[in-house]
Amino acid sequence: EYGGIGVGLSRNDQKEGVLDPFPDSPALAAGVQRGDILIRVDDKAITPDTPTDEITSAVRGQVGTTVVIEVRRGDQTLSFTLTRAVIALPSVRGQIVDGQPQIGWIHIERFSDKTASELTTVTQDLVDQGATEFVLDLRDNGGGLVDSAVETAGQVLNGGVVLYEESKTEAERTYTAPVSTSPLKTASLVVLVNHNTASAAEILAGAIAAQDRAPLIGQKTYGKGSVQYVFTLSDGSSIHVTAKTWQTPDRRNLNGNGLDPDVAVEQGADGQDTQLQAAIQYLIDRR
Repeated sequence: EYGGIGVGLSRNDQKEGVLDPFPDSPALAAGVQRGDILIRVDDKAITPDTPTDEITSAVRGQVGTTVVIEVRRGDQTLSFTLTRAVIALPSVRGQIVDGQPQIGWIHIERFSDKTASELTTVTQDLVDQGATEFVLDLRDNGGGLVDSAVETAGQVLNGGVVLYEESKTEAERTYTAPVSTSPLKTASLVVLVNHNTASAAEILAGAIAAQDRAPLIGQKTYGKGSVQYVFTLSDGSSIHVTAKTWQTPDRRNLNGNGLDPDVAVEQGADGQDTQLQAAIQYLIDRR
């Protein structure tokens, strides 16, 4: 959570800052629309050269304070005076890929108790905009709640095992994908992973790979497939005890191993997202 106006910020082909207001946010309530181009925050002009962290710092602030933003919408320049509020960061965001109106990009940043419902909302929004193919981006997702990853798997998989959980003191537990009617279950799909895809994110990626639901594109994942209990000692040090380990549906041990991508792609230099470009091209080639 943070004090802000509740917008996502991305860049278009001209590197301009494109806004996407969150549900129930001050920005949305005031009339800010998806696709508005941010051109000023208070007395600070926003240009394609303005670093993203500078824009974020200018927009965020103490809850209850006001900020004035100017946006370009088509041929119009609009001004909004917004009161900063407590903003809960969504775990899922998405948008239509520039130049590819059939392809929706969905990024799951972590697995919280709201991820499955947020994924439902984002997916339907993209479908309403015309998306029929999807890039599911799990890069830099360090994990989160296992139950959330399993629930999310139900929107991508047509049932089946999501993971096996092994313990020395308990019987093996099998997690299966719940039933859903999500468009993601039947749509053309690719999954992006990298070295920072870990834990619950690897569970979802591993289940997708095991069912041959979609190819994994990017880099080998982190290899975190365990549950650990941490005991803090009186001197400030701690003991970490691994209590459970996870296996994919095809019995691959995630811990220390990770998942190999079906299509290996390193990230490009100078801000070029070569992994996303490869995923988009894969979908195009499969048409």
